[in-house]
Amino acid sequence: MRSRDGGFVRIDGAHLDRLLHLTSELAGTRAALAAVAHAARRRHGHRKQVNALVEAAEELGRLCDELQTRVSRARLVAVASLFGRFARLVEDLSRSMGKRVVLELAGEHTEVDKRTIDELAEPLVHLVRNALDHGIETPEVRRRAGKPEAGRLALVARREGTRLVVEVEDDGAGVDLERVRQKAVALGLLGAAEAAALDDHATLELVFHPGFSTRDTVGDVSGRGVGLDAARDRVAALGGRVELRSAAGRGCLGRIVLPLTTVVVDALLVRVGDESYALPLEHVEEVLCPGPCAPVAAGTEARFAWRGRSLAVASLAALVGGGAARDAGGAEARYLVVLAHEDGPWAIAVDAVLERRKIVLRALGRRLRRLPGLVGATTSDEGGVVLALDTASLRALLAPGEVGR
Repeated sequence: MRSRDGGFVRIDGAHLDRLLHLTSELAGTRAALAAVAHAARRRHGHRKQVNALVEAAEELGRLCDELQTRVSRARLVAVASLFGRFARLVEDLSRSMGKRVVLELAGEHTEVDKRTIDELAEPLVHLVRNALDHGIETPEVRRRAGKPEAGRLALVARREGTRLVVEVEDDGAGVDLERVRQKAVALGLLGAAEAAALDDHATLELVFHPGFSTRDTVGDVSGRGVGLDAARDRVAALGGRVELRSAAGRGCLGRIVLPLTTVVVDALLVRVGDESYALPLEHVEEVLCPGPCAPVAAGTEARFAWRGRSLAVASLAALVGGGAARDAGGAEARYLVVLAHEDGPWAIAVDAVLERRKIVLRALGRRLRRLPGLVGATTSDEGGVVLALDTASLRALLAPGEVGR
């Protein structure tokens, strides 16, 4: 943290955690005071003392928001502190394997919670070692394939809403899917007929099986059957996921997606029944009020016309409550929130749209992490809990192809 004279001071993470907890408690007290102030105004009107109380409550709210934002940002560090550890590792490993590798970094200035940085180091090492050993070829093999003798290994970090995405990409040979199937059969994981019937995605999933390795011999880097499975387990314990994509002869992409422990985001607060939810504002395209003349049709194929397109409409109550994902709630849906998605816009039906505000988003507990569509939580003005929604996960609950037509 930068000190007043422009230098930096070290602050124990536990102290910052305590400060963040205190700011949350302060927010609850602020909410209680605001409720009393507005109740006094409703009962006694705009008397001088009542107006002063309301103004003081509003100013306290502004100060609380700024305090939460600043304390949260004090926990953030640049991903460069993590990426900087890999230059020497890549150089040493590539030399020991007789390979030439150029390391490229992108997104080093992305800021995330220090604890996330520490937790990411081990799974990222597994992905990098896997790319160097199994992916990038020796200079001779690359030359015969018409590639530059030096392989390319890229580490990329970026924030996607309330997530941190870290990618390890190489331009090597890609995963030998047939070899993976053969090894799975040899290890007794599948029968020959089952292995032959697997598509590419299911085949790639096999490499995450504990103890799986396509190497027949044990070396310094691989062959022990410990690597991608350990990376996935570690990331899953943090509420994230590890994905793998491969293109034969062109390379492989390993992706780690993690919910950010603490992050300040712009959000749209909505209500369904008695519950409030936060939507990342960057994914909100528009808020519509269909009105009584254009009710949202209930059923398995709820759609709504928007800018010349027919959008799938899902009831948020059904999505978060585990009901039928495509039931739009009939004419009871008072508002539609149009959300952006890589496959095209879609919409969710809610009872009320409350406000736009900056929120301090915190990670969910282990039990809530298992629920689809949730990415974090924040505190309401009344001191309650507001669940933050992951719009991409919500979209995944809809059937493929149901977004826009």
